[in-house]
Amino acid sequence: MKQQHYIWGLLLCCLCATWSETTAQQKEWKIQKIVERGISCIACFDQQRCVVGGQEVMFDDTFIYQTVDGGKTWRKIYADTSIFPKVALQLKNLAWIAPDVIVASADSSYIIRSVDGGKTWTKTRVYDGFPYAKPMYFCDSLHGVLFETKEIPNEEFNRPMVTSDGGATWQTIPGPKDSVEGSQTIMTCGACIAPGKFIGFETGAEGFAINRTSNYGKTWDQKLNPFPLLSGLRGDGEFFFLDSLNGWFSLPESFDKKLDGYPTLIARTNNGGESWAVVYQDTLPLKLFGFQSMIFTDLLHGIGTTEGRICRTTDGGASWSVDSFLLHKGSTTYIAMQKQEPSIIASGVGLIAYVDEVSSAEPAPPPARESIGEIVVKSFGEYVEVAFSSTEVGKLEVWCDDLQGRRVIAERTVEGRAGKQSIQIDIGGLPSGTYFITVQQGGKRRTEGVQITR
Repeated sequence: MKQQHYIWGLLLCCLCATWSETTAQQKEWKIQKIVERGISCIACFDQQRCVVGGQEVMFDDTFIYQTVDGGKTWRKIYADTSIFPKVALQLKNLAWIAPDVIVASADSSYIIRSVDGGKTWTKTRVYDGFPYAKPMYFCDSLHGVLFETKEIPNEEFNRPMVTSDGGATWQTIPGPKDSVEGSQTIMTCGACIAPGKFIGFETGAEGFAINRTSNYGKTWDQKLNPFPLLSGLRGDGEFFFLDSLNGWFSLPESFDKKLDGYPTLIARTNNGGESWAVVYQDTLPLKLFGFQSMIFTDLLHGIGTTEGRICRTTDGGASWSVDSFLLHKGSTTYIAMQKQEPSIIASGVGLIAYVDEVSSAEPAPPPARESIGEIVVKSFGEYVEVAFSSTEVGKLEVWCDDLQGRRVIAERTVEGRAGKQSIQIDIGGLPSGTYFITVQQGGKRRTEGVQITR
């Protein structure tokens, strides 16, 4: 009997210890309001550093807010209020592409850019084009595309602009020609798949089309109405590319007051947009709404946001579940995600949701000082150069994983030293795609992505 009591007591102690550990690690969503309304875009550099932007008070005042602590606190780092009559800019997209470089696209062809982490900003009108908010996308820290239009009939419409220096300068490239003479079309969304390789979604007189170029606009492939949808369908779409080959496209159907919903279509490509296959089509009202943001962490797992909800897939988009979390019913919802889980979600009504640790009985120890500084990875054809700084002397391990977490370049041990240093890694045997370089010293590690284009 004593032995039985001892065993039960031991099990109880183990359960209590497990419960305490789980409680200490438990996380929850917290919500705060940082502006009255008008958030229209979000971008994150990592799980701690994010920015949101938009127009406050009836689209009068342009703003950008920044957090560096995972969403707990926010401060306004950009304001453009102008004077009467107010001409504040409507922001379309934000991109935090390097530790100190933040870029925003706005209407009237303006680019708003900071190279010191948001302390100072420059506002440049890069093109005298049609005055609406321009969609902007980056595929790495240097290369991006800005979709434009010309307001002159019978000439080329959809004149994209490209940058190869992180948004400092932009150059116009040839755009796709509209098949109906004199009609005006606009690329409402798109993606930068790889340097020189862009894709865009447009609506026009004949329906909708997906336009794609692989040579900086010298030639365009147009697929008119590539999906079996109802005639007269209109609306914005949403692209997301995991690498230069694998991508998804979400398209909501036309708004119907009787149904009060946007049944959703999800299509997928595995060849860079040359062909698309519909993997999900929801025809039931109020079941799933058209995504305002969509992100995949690998070929199977993805998250979409819609009307304040978070939707999840574990089979590449063929089926979706809806979280119980509701930020604000009916609000436009934006997400920028790092790693496997969202950390910050923004709502058009000015609400921010962020993940926070639930306080435990014992205060958490202060974070240890990082021995490895930010790493910078640059690709030079057959090799990449990894530059970083270290505060300690000791052996370092460097390796490379692909998007699915598979080790494609085995660990390499090098002698470390305090201060700045760089390591060259042979990548000649790797195909095109996105990879992650990790530098580890002791228990500390840093990881940075690199895009390889063949």
